[in-house]
Amino acid sequence: MNFVIYLLDGLTPLSIKSDQNKFFFGKKIKDNFLSKIKRKSLSFENAYGYGETYSTVYQLFTGINIYDSYCDAFELVNSFPKFINIPYYFRLNNFNTYMYSDASYNHPTEGFYKRFFNSINNNFDEFCNFKKTPKYKFNNFLSDLKKRKKLNIKKKNNFYFFHDHSLHDSKYVYRNATPENYLQGVNYSSELIKKNLKKINFNFKKDVLVFLSDHGLNIRPHDKMHFKEKISNENYDNYCPHLYDDEKIKMAFWIYSPKLKKKNYII
Repeated sequence: MNFVIYLLDGLTPLSIKSDQNKFFFGKKIKDNFLSKIKRKSLSFENAYGYGETYSTVYQLFTGINIYDSYCDAFELVNSFPKFINIPYYFRLNNFNTYMYSDASYNHPTEGFYKRFFNSINNNFDEFCNFKKTPKYKFNNFLSDLKKRKKLNIKKKNNFYFFHDHSLHDSKYVYRNATPENYLQGVNYSSELIKKNLKKINFNFKKDVLVFLSDHGLNIRPHDKMHFKEKISNENYDNYCPHLYDDEKIKMAFWIYSPKLKKKNYII
């Protein structure tokens, strides 16, 4: 079987269509692959992360409170320590374990980034932390594994973790986060997710998909808070409170399995 954890970086659940959620900042939300899967899943509503990637993902994989792992203070040399994590248990049960992230090919690799990668990669048989070239994609990762004879999809059990940056890194979303651009980016990522699952022969009659996000993105003009360019003190005071708006710190979280009944939990 395939067991997949798929994390779409920068996705707010407020942009996914449901019976209770049809508009995003007044813009009509289209049905897509993600919303269709969500309707068939065990869904957890009102789930919150830390508003950023590293602490949320680290805690997801280790179950360690960020205040015990010092992941609220990235620059500390003992932040992101190695602990037993999710792929460890899959390896114990004879699963192949693969991790693929399509972060930018020039992604930083030193300091706390290095500690984070070392912790997350721990217990994966094969991993990709970021694109090897600007156009590197998941099919390139699979092709590399096949060339090195490290891919064994015929084996009964495979665990995949995807850290998908297609929404977060989109130039039409992160730095131009209007409601229209954001929803277009979500629809694009939705189709990409569908294609990536098809490439690993994901079978909806027997496989498991845990889908989630780490945080959302602030909509213009408050997205300026995340850039290095200076902003005025007045705008800083106006924009800073929006770092904690629901579209920023809410995280998507649902589980699809043919053995689970569809249900929404309010947490």
